[in-house]
Formats: sequence, structure tokens, C-alpha cells
Amino acid sequence: MDAETAYYRALELRERSELPGLRKLFGSASDELKGNVLNALTGEPGTNPEMGPGIVALAIEGAVSPAAMTRSWACDVFMNQCDWGVDMTLAVGPVLGLLRDHDDDVRRMAAYATGIICKRKFDWSDHLVQLNRFLVDKNLYVSEAAAWALAQMSRSKQDINFAVPNLVKVLVKKRDYDEPRKEACKAMLHHARKSVANRDLLRRAVKTVKLNDQWKVVKRFLDQLGQL
Repeated sequence: MDAETAYYRALELRERSELPGLRKLFGSASDELKGNVLNALTGEPGTNPEMGPGIVALAIEGAVSPAAMTRSWACDVFMNQCDWGVDMTLAVGPVLGLLRDHDDDVRRMAAYATGIICKRKFDWSDHLVQLNRFLVDKNLYVSEAAAWALAQMSRSKQDINFAVPNLVKVLVKKRDYDEPRKEACKAMLHHARKSVANRDLLRRAVKTVKLNDQWKVVKRFLDQLGQL
């Protein structure tokens, strides 16, 4: 079985709500091809109430695969099935494991998955610790994903106070790719608008670093912070 065959067969089984067939296909696939199977399972689980949880269960298996691509697709499945309203209780622990992954892309996708699933009421304290560490990750795409996730967590009434110093550090880094700075600004401004104490904390943190207000993103951030 090649990658294309694995994908289209899984897609067909999902659309037909044939969960036993999906389980058999996934179980017989190689570590790498399991990723192609998961790639086909990001869509709507359908009317069969067993499909969504069954798909999440396969992604949980994929989350510990030796193949990084499969672990990355597991994150994608978690995100999409969460958006389809599937119960994600059993995925919270595996997502934390993926946040601790050695592969940059897996960590990036796990950060995005955390930002999506955090809309549900689970304990996210350990996940927040990992996201805070990602803000100073050497891989700028990982730091971008972490800042985005922290903004989502702030919107979901999570306290991101402890991450403010590292969010500010994102603004200082000299890099042509501006997205990490943009996401960090979104996270901080949302957090600051939630209370006067948060705003004052952010203002104090900003004073501890030298920001380049010649960068448009930074200037706009400082202007918005000053207006709060």
C-alpha cells in the first residue's frame, strides 16, 4: 500500500462511517503510512456517534508513532475533530506529550492543537508551561505557534500572566519574519485588556527591555498599550 492509496482508502471509510474498516486500515499501515491515514481523518466525523471518538482514538495512537509526520498529523486530527465538537478529554494528555516532542514541526502543531482544544474546560497548567518555553525556542515557527496559542488561551479565560516576560522577549528578537511578534502582541494586548493589574504588569515588563519602535508591529503595539 502506498501513501496515496492509504489516504484515499481512509477518506472513503470515513465518509462511509466505517469505523471497523478504519481501525483495520490504521492497524495494518506502516508508521509512516499511518500519517496518510490520519491526514484523511480531519474532516467531519458524520452522524455515527462512534466515529468522532473513534477517530480521536486513532490519533492518540498516532501521537506516539516513531514517525514524526504521523505525530504531526495526530495534532491536526485533534484540532479538526475538536472543531467538529468531538469530546477531546482523552486527547489532553497526548497533546502535552506532543508539546514535549523533539521534532520542531510536531511541537509547532501541538501548540496549535492546544490553542484550539483550550476552549474546553480542562487543566492546562502543564501545557502553559511548555508554551511559555516555546516563546524563546530557536525555531521561529514554534515561537509563533506558542504566541498564537497563548492568545487563544487568554480568550478562553486562562491566566497567562507568567508568560508576559517571554512574550515581551519575542518583540526584541531581530528576525525578518514578523508573525511571532504579531501573535505575541495579540496575546499581550488581550491579556492586558482583561484587568488593570494585567495592564500594569505588561507595562512594567515592557520597560525592562529596549524595543525598536521603528518596527511597525512594535510601534502599533506600544501605541495600543498606551491607550489602555
